[in-house]
Amino acid sequence: MKRTVYGVGYFGKGKYVGSIGGKKTPAYRSWQSMFTRCYCPLSKVEKPTYVDCEVHPDWHNFQDFAEWYYNQPCCDMGYELDKDIICKGNRVYSPEFCCLVPRELNSLLTNNKASRGEYPIGVNFRKGTGRYEVRTNEHGIRKHIGIFDSIEDAFLGYKAAKERYIRMMAMKYVGILPRNAFESLMMLEIDYDD
Repeated sequence: MKRTVYGVGYFGKGKYVGSIGGKKTPAYRSWQSMFTRCYCPLSKVEKPTYVDCEVHPDWHNFQDFAEWYYNQPCCDMGYELDKDIICKGNRVYSPEFCCLVPRELNSLLTNNKASRGEYPIGVNFRKGTGRYEVRTNEHGIRKHIGIFDSIEDAFLGYKAAKERYIRMMAMKYVGILPRNAFESLMMLEIDYDD
């Protein structure tokens, strides 16, 4: 019951183990990574998008998290824990808003806000032409969307392409993803300040 994980998380008493044969279980790796993202000072420097994130008290106990984890329909598929597909902008890891999703879906919503500069997501200024270029990443390949005269038109071009791709990828996992995660992805809108 001692809070040994960043002074917040504790293993608890119950049927779930943290390792088998010296190898961490998927649930324990996911639980520990969640605490690292939220409470490790070095992690917050490396990934500032997690600066104000936290773990809900219901999941401070590993046993409670593991119970949730192993009750997810895709717990044995190597999926990643996501906190903001079901509720865009969510900052708290909790049973209510988290789900397990494939890495390719989880990475679709990374915005790199800290490193992209002054322009909206997906928009780059081309000094040589004074125009704005839009590219997306689809199936691991950079895809040219277009060149635009204004930042606003460029963002709208990015928004349309990115939302189309997110919906296409969600359809790939229909029936596999939790229903609320699938529905959120199908209705997701990319905002100017994402």
